[in-house]
Amino acid sequence: MMKDSQMMEEQLREDDVVALLRRHHEMVREMFKELDKASGARKTEAFQRLARMLAMHEAAEEEVVHPYVRDNIKGGKGIVQARIREEDEAKMLLTEMMESGVDDRSFSSNLKKLRTAVLDHAEAEEREEFPKLIEESSEADRRAMADAVKAAVQAITPSDTSLGTPNAIMERTRDVIRQTMGKA
Repeated sequence: MMKDSQMMEEQLREDDVVALLRRHHEMVREMFKELDKASGARKTEAFQRLARMLAMHEAAEEEVVHPYVRDNIKGGKGIVQARIREEDEAKMLLTEMMESGVDDRSFSSNLKKLRTAVLDHAEAEEREEFPKLIEESSEADRRAMADAVKAAVQAITPSDTSLGTPNAIMERTRDVIRQTMGKA
């Protein structure tokens, strides 16, 4: 028999923040695969798209999802603290990799570390944070969060090369989200 949370997850609407973030996770998995196959200039472009997607996604989670979980979900503070620790480690590695470039001797080993950190983080969110968010929030709240995340995605596409470092992308993402949510 299917658990209640599994049934709820299957019923998630397109405009639900959990469904949206899961799609982001899948896109990131595909971007890692693309990066594995790429070489030369295509490798640089694939890495830049991945870096921008990761930065935008994490900023959206930090600005929208984590505050909601921390403030409204039972045990949310501990869940969020663990996710932020994971995100911080990945951000440091990502920044280092962007500074050194895809031709650096350590790029391949750092990419393996980054992939493990990012995918483990996504799995932890999907296993620990998302089910609680589904169970302990309203559809309206998840729709509002999805709207803010979508606004950031529309304003900052993963192919935009003018935004610079992950920190710059995260700041722009935060600005868009704050404007969307009326926090600016």
